[in-house]
Amino acid sequence: LGQVEVIFEAGTSGLKIRVENKRGNNHVNVDFDLAVPENLKTAALRSVNGRIHSRGRYADVRMETVNGDIDFDGEFVSGRCSTVNGKVAVVVEKPLAGDFSARSVNGGIRLELNRKSAFALEGKTVNGGIACDFDVPVRKGFAGNDFPAVPKFGRDPLHFLVAGRVILEAG
Repeated sequence: LGQVEVIFEAGTSGLKIRVENKRGNNHVNVDFDLAVPENLKTAALRSVNGRIHSRGRYADVRMETVNGDIDFDGEFVSGRCSTVNGKVAVVVEKPLAGDFSARSVNGGIRLELNRKSAFALEGKTVNGGIACDFDVPVRKGFAGNDFPAVPKFGRDPLHFLVAGRVILEAG
């Protein structure tokens, strides 16, 4: 830890944790285990270069990373997961009832939803296949595959855009 300085900045909008490397060497890893209170209105987790793994119950969950995977296991009403270089894996135990979007520029997306979830589904892959346990048509295209907008599951949209494989499982 003598090579890095960990800076905590608390404000009204949340807690920001920053790591500064004192020696200018980019080969330093710092892992954080944070306990985020459940039942928050919004749980927003952001990382520039690292994996985000979260479990819990939140009204709204926002997870974003530039270079790393996102794993979520729990419950939320609405949410968004976004990564540039990484995979997104989301397991929602209770029926999904709100808006959710998942995006990965370079990686796959795996969503495991309760069979009783109500949602509209719209999504596209650029360079990957789509596997889906739900009764929705998948169109195979010249470059990738897509789901058309499918409103029959409910009123709230479930969106994804990915350059890798998409797996949508009914749990």
